[in-house]
Amino acid sequence: MRIAVNNSDRECNSKEEVERIIRDAKETGLHHIWIAGETDYPCITILRIKELARILYFENGEEKIWQSAGADRQGNSCGNNLDDILMPESSTVPLSDAVMCAKVFWEKQRRPECISWSKF
Repeated sequence: MRIAVNNSDRECNSKEEVERIIRDAKETGLHHIWIAGETDYPCITILRIKELARILYFENGEEKIWQSAGADRQGNSCGNNLDDILMPESSTVPLSDAVMCAKVFWEKQRRPECISWSKF
């Protein structure tokens, strides 16, 4: 399994290591985490800001893209002024859900069923 955090690539050999890498990212600033197997697709990306995340699942390199479906928590839309990235409330999930999703993806290498998704 391959994982990259803010464009720094590394190999990942266990679900526990996936969790550690995601949780060890600093709580401040923006963290873009990309996870894939031997090929580029399928893959997931996790955009993490503090204790919230937005997850995208790419089944292929074209039209089959899904995003995490959040709980519409008011006031939880967040962004990073440096990169002008906004995570809409409708797609944010708690970081713990993102970790669970990444661990399931590591194991099955398909769209995890542990969270809700919407077409992107």
